[in-house]
Amino acid sequence: MQKNVTEINVFDVMFFALSTIAVVMSVFLPKQDLNIVVPLVIWSLIALYLNKSKKKYNFLFVTALFLSSISSFLSITNFNDFYILITTTTSLYLIGFSIVLKKYLLKGRLKTFLSLPVLISVVSFGYLIYTIIKFMTDFINNNELFFTIICALAYVVYIVCIGVIYLNDVYENRTLLLASGILLLIQIGLSAMNEFLFYTRTFTVIILIAHFASVYFLVLFILKTKVLKDKDIKEQFI
Repeated sequence: MQKNVTEINVFDVMFFALSTIAVVMSVFLPKQDLNIVVPLVIWSLIALYLNKSKKKYNFLFVTALFLSSISSFLSITNFNDFYILITTTTSLYLIGFSIVLKKYLLKGRLKTFLSLPVLISVVSFGYLIYTIIKFMTDFINNNELFFTIICALAYVVYIVCIGVIYLNDVYENRTLLLASGILLLIQIGLSAMNEFLFYTRTFTVIILIAHFASVYFLVLFILKTKVLKDKDIKEQFI
């Protein structure tokens, strides 16, 4: 079931305009010059969410989005110097997103978590994350590794929530959620390569696009999707 939030308003235009400006700037300017415009993109999504959700907004979701903007600001300002703060804020906003998505997990259908497709997906994503962490161990100390593992666990929890919601096949907009999770993994993986292996502006552009699209798709899912209860499934889908 969808909420009537499909109308384009000034905040949609603001998001797309700021996103375009940020991406264009990343092509021609040093990454550090983006430390203002990138958080502004996320703030425009916060404004879009608050505007379209009216008085029914989720304060935790808004807080998580704000933490995402802080993480982005720190990453662009100085990734190495603020690494622990970046992983901490990233872990917090991923935990916040997971808690927000918890209400979309139908208790009567959580057995989906034990299905073969979900287990395969969890193992696959787990291996990818393990590969990323293993790659990073040559560049970070033990203290930073601890926070990296916490961040990875937070992402696993988040992607498991997305996987269960998607495979339950109940919500029409579940593809938006899946795309959001995949794009976030692309953002995290390329960020590690871009900061620790070799830096290229091409990666920076891809990272920004993945980041903006990931958050945007998540906001759209939350706005468009009404939470269903187990009893609603029988009434609407059986």
